Amino acid sequence: MQLNRTVIISSEDSSIAKELFKNLVQEEDVILMVVLGNDEKAKKAVKYADARARVEIQGFQRKVAWVLNKTFFKEELYPEVSLDKGESDFSIETIDEIVAFSVSLSDTIKDVVKANEKIDFSRIELAFLEAGIQKS
Repeated sequence: MQLNRTVIISSEDSSIAKELFKNLVQEEDVILMVVLGNDEKAKKAVKYADARARVEIQGFQRKVAWVLNKTFFKEELYPEVSLDKGESDFSIETIDEIVAFSVSLSDTIKDVVKANEKIDFSRIELAFLEAGIQKS
């Protein structure tokens, strides 16, 4: 699978992984899709998210962070960044049920894609769109 807009974050080098993830979330002005895990659902989500990331929202780029290890995300990456759950139903305690989530420019989790949902272009696009909507 060829990925053009995806940064793969592995647990092999914790310090590099933390820096990459923190940079994507807090430094870059991008609408971000975070995909968790390396199972078939995650691979499908990454494939669709990378393809949808080529489309800009209101002039802002989209990117994908593919965190291969959910336990590493929960224990090492999540505590390193300031992510606001906003009105989403994101919970670090139910991370095993989450395939992906979208993050807005203000570092707020906007939409959570769960393992019991159908993963397709439409679902991934909806998550990206939710992160791109700026409420006034």
